[in-house]
Amino acid sequence: WRKGTGGESTYKELRDEFTRLEFLKCCRYKRDSLRASSGDTKTLYKKLNRLLGNVSQDLPKHKDSTKLSEDFKDFLAEKVSKIRRDINAEEDQRPTTEDDPSDDEEDPILNCSLIVSPLYLTKTSKTWFQR
Repeated sequence: WRKGTGGESTYKELRDEFTRLEFLKCCRYKRDSLRASSGDTKTLYKKLNRLLGNVSQDLPKHKDSTKLSEDFKDFLAEKVSKIRRDINAEEDQRPTTEDDPSDDEEDPILNCSLIVSPLYLTKTSKTWFQR
């Protein structure tokens, strides 16, 4: 309409119609994209975060990467120590061998090699954490 042959009102109508159609196309694409990833939770949340503008940083803000790595090391060491303390506390509270149903040799279901007893898991995880 400025240098063309059409009027201003025609231009504005076409512009508004284009904007509306573009918005509908974008909504349809995003809806279909979210529906396509509905079975994969990780992909779904990635898409939602990107659409909503949620930006997550991989690392916390830091000035010194050495200090950050030391803090991370200390955090993990404390976590492992806490897990070890919890395992030792559970081991102290476990029943004696007379009360342990995993020692029952009369019941073939309890002696099945496919059944993993909690006592075995405690022993193996304790060994693993002591490495």
